[in-house]
Amino acid sequence: MLPDEMMIIRNVPLDEDVHIRILSDLHVGSKQFNEKAYDLWRQSIRPKDLIVIVGDLMDNGLKSSYGSYEQTMMPNAQREYIYQTLKQFAGTGQILCCVSGNHESRTSRETDEFPLYSVLCRMKEEDKYRRGGCFVKLRFGGSEDRKKRNGRYRPTYNIAVLHGNAGGMYVSSSGAKAERFAMGISNCDLLISGHTHRPLTFPLSHIAFPDNKNATMVKKQMAVVIASSYLNYGGYALEKMLPSTAMCSQEIILSARGKHIQVVHGVEVE
Repeated sequence: MLPDEMMIIRNVPLDEDVHIRILSDLHVGSKQFNEKAYDLWRQSIRPKDLIVIVGDLMDNGLKSSYGSYEQTMMPNAQREYIYQTLKQFAGTGQILCCVSGNHESRTSRETDEFPLYSVLCRMKEEDKYRRGGCFVKLRFGGSEDRKKRNGRYRPTYNIAVLHGNAGGMYVSSSGAKAERFAMGISNCDLLISGHTHRPLTFPLSHIAFPDNKNATMVKKQMAVVIASSYLNYGGYALEKMLPSTAMCSQEIILSARGKHIQVVHGVEVE
């Protein structure tokens, strides 16, 4: 297993925008898992889309964890289901990175086993896995393209991916921890997290560092994206009197022509 601080460096075609699709908080095994929505997500993935896996794909109820006897399948079956439904992306180059969530960590705290890591090993994609968080440098153009340049702009995007660990009943509280963390990352363009089950996108700006060459202050902008879950309402959320959260598709588009990030949320309103 590679350490969290080891970056993933990915070169992409020079003149094509990158489309990133997020997979987070499936909670396979929960009675509230929306399998139909997950099937639609898999069917919507295009051959050139990149996939970021943000954890809690398993509900992973153990004897020591809350709700462990309300699952529709046992943890080992949950892991097998995830492998069977994701193996279509093995070897395609579409998986950009994967991190574990707090539900997978239930196993890691009690045994020397990491469920999502084992899934990626079976897919021969284990180099894309990081346990706690993942940092990705995505560069347009290969090494030869970048040497030639030919007067063309070749942006590089720095991406941080973590599952997250802060919740809250409202959008403002669920985004607060992501904001605080993002403001502490130097030179980051995009932060992707999950956990709160509240799909959310917002821009941030901070002073990155003085530009000594031009004697000016540099304002650094970045985007924060919190992923949607694939859970229907009920169960734990209802018991704890938590409000329902939206379920939506999310697509992040990184421009090849300049440093520009667009996030598209698709919402079914009926």
